[in-house]
Amino acid sequence: MFRIRKEQMDHFRAKGRRAYVERLVDFIRAEHAELLPAGADAPAKITSLVEKADALGFTLELDTTQLVLLLLLFGEDADKKLPWFGEVLGDRNYMPIGKVRRLVELAREHGEAGVDKIDISAPEIVI
Repeated sequence: MFRIRKEQMDHFRAKGRRAYVERLVDFIRAEHAELLPAGADAPAKITSLVEKADALGFTLELDTTQLVLLLLLFGEDADKKLPWFGEVLGDRNYMPIGKVRRLVELAREHGEAGVDKIDISAPEIVI
């Protein structure tokens, strides 16, 4: 019988995480370069933000990517410096995709024009 040990699963999980971070860094550099300060260690910064998303219960790439974009726009500590941001992230009534959609909505209400460019939370409807 074939069994996958925890160490093997951890290896594949870490490999998948590295690949995701690399794709995310490439995406941000290509589509939202203004969010990454010049000279910044982009992989380390993005890894840190992805880990923060993990700690907040974000598991899907789309949701995590949107949260990372919001944190790059508002600051890594947005959940602490902006009460509305922290309230949404702490609200157990929302799933992660609902949280990022609500954050985008509230950012617009607070007059943050830059949020429109980074909003990837709305699903595309293809007919």
